[in-house]
Amino acid sequence: MKKKRTPRIAPLRRDAVETRTRLLSEAGHAFAEFGYDGVGLRDICKAAEVNLGAVKYYFGSKQELYREALIQPHIQLLQEESVPSFDGSTDPEGALLNWLNFALRTVLVRRREHPYLSRLFIREFANPSFAMEELIELVFKKVRHELVRIVMALKHKDQEDSQVAELANMVILLCVQQEVGRPVLERLAYPPPTKDQDVRALAERIHRFVLAGIKASA
Repeated sequence: MKKKRTPRIAPLRRDAVETRTRLLSEAGHAFAEFGYDGVGLRDICKAAEVNLGAVKYYFGSKQELYREALIQPHIQLLQEESVPSFDGSTDPEGALLNWLNFALRTVLVRRREHPYLSRLFIREFANPSFAMEELIELVFKKVRHELVRIVMALKHKDQEDSQVAELANMVILLCVQQEVGRPVLERLAYPPPTKDQDVRALAERIHRFVLAGIKASA
């Protein structure tokens, strides 16, 4: 039986807010560098200059601290900029370009602006933890849902099937691997872009590539 999480109330006092923020920041950097199992609470609390009881007080447990570091910033990214919606009444090719630009901006620009989130995601992607399922449920499915609707329109299908699912997954990986594969791509002298205008140009190139692939799979 899944253990029910105890909801935590955000602190109101300025010093408490600063303490919680500092603890979360140090935890995020540590988890990104060493992984969930590679860092202890004592090390995190020492870096944040708080006592060990602060984790339980503000987050409840190490697991909840990790969840907060990984999942909440991703949710915030979607709150700050919603996934482009597709209702079937607009041009699906144009909708695909908008989706690609959104996805690439999120992974190559917006997520990298966060102090540790990009590195933490890459670690989670390579070695999924207990938090991966929730990350998929709360974040990835929302992003993928609109893409599936676009692919269905391009394939002239009224529901998702194995072919639509596979094509959507391929498109997602084309975007995600730009970030995950950055160390290799940089050494090959073709690093992924980090500026909005360059990301847009990359989105256009991937857009042509994907459309050609979808047509070839008909």
